[in-house]
Amino acid sequence: MELIGTLAVAAGLMLAFLMLLVFKKGQAAKEDGWPFRVARDGRLMTEGKWFVYERLTSVLDKHVVFCQVGVGNFLEVVPEEGKKRKKGNEPGVNWRWKIDKKIVDFVICSKDGKVVAVVEMEDQSKEKSNDESKAKSKAKDNAQDDKDKALTSAGVRVVRWSMRTLPKKDEEIRKALIEPVRKLRSDEYEGNDDEVSLPILS
Repeated sequence: MELIGTLAVAAGLMLAFLMLLVFKKGQAAKEDGWPFRVARDGRLMTEGKWFVYERLTSVLDKHVVFCQVGVGNFLEVVPEEGKKRKKGNEPGVNWRWKIDKKIVDFVICSKDGKVVAVVEMEDQSKEKSNDESKAKSKAKDNAQDDKDKALTSAGVRVVRWSMRTLPKKDEEIRKALIEPVRKLRSDEYEGNDDEVSLPILS
């Protein structure tokens, strides 16, 4: 019995020692100054955007949907354009900077990885009417404008929805994102005898 008691005490002391090591390790991690945690209670996206993601993946089952993609991951600067300079000795526009750190909500790709369309979700939050909020809103609009111009110049189809305007019918989503551009008859335009391709507007 004494042997069993001794072993029990030893096991207790060993357990206490291990718990102390774990506690100290946790304390050291906190003291390292890296104050991170997974955002949104562990979610990758807000509940609204996750709903849209699930809807897109369900409707576009023959495509692949990526979320929160950096524009620089699928756009590149045309080499000859990147080398151009302004008049005189002034440097040219830093085109790469125009898309640096800019992200789109969703990128729709074909099964072989080719970009088909981009979906951007409009922010419906109400802006406060103070100067600081207006300045932030203006900066956000300017960044959005640069992103729009870059995507348009690359020929990427961009569709914008909010939670309110997101189509309820699956067919409307497919039409906006993956259907070929509609060919218009020549008689739909005055003085134009050729067929003209126009992008689908959202």
